[in-house]
Amino acid sequence: MKIAIAIPAYGGVIRCETMTSIVQDCAWVNANGHELLFYWMDLHGVARARNMAVQRARESEADLLLMLDADTACDPTASGLELLVATMREKGCEAVAAVVPTRPPRMAPNVDPVKPFQAYEATKAGAAYLLLDIHKLEKLEPGHAWFNFTMADDGITIKESEDLYFCSQVRNRGGKVYADFRIPTTHMATVPLELKRLLGATDAHQP
Repeated sequence: MKIAIAIPAYGGVIRCETMTSIVQDCAWVNANGHELLFYWMDLHGVARARNMAVQRARESEADLLLMLDADTACDPTASGLELLVATMREKGCEAVAAVVPTRPPRMAPNVDPVKPFQAYEATKAGAAYLLLDIHKLEKLEPGHAWFNFTMADDGITIKESEDLYFCSQVRNRGGKVYADFRIPTTHMATVPLELKRLLGATDAHQP
């Protein structure tokens, strides 16, 4: 199986915690004999970066695509990708997302309060740590980009974010998105590009 891992950075910097997650996921891919592809998606808007990652995965004939934002991290002791792949195989879905705490879980209204840490079919799910089945998505044939912002009539207010747009597009075409509550994740603020450059310039003049 060919697995692509895309890291959308949006002009920020990758965190050490995120790098640890990447190492764990890459190690799992290699240990299980899968072919690994790696995409660094920087200096692109959110929707564009995600769409470019999907397009590159298709062109590379990847089977699965994992999107891991540069400000998101998983359990440092294990591979979150391994669990996402297992969930995808079990549910036969087009996509499965880990639930990132700071992105409100406005999803899976059927969550069992007694046993919340499971995988549930989601009406809405974030894309900060998202696994896609490229072949299943192609069969849905969207005819346009999978990720897009829906704007309000004023042309300024965001009516629907790119990840929620993706979920609605998949569901409207008969597909399924799952949210996996079993994967411990964290979300960290990235350093803005301007500050990154400033720090780099300052460090260059240190004795």
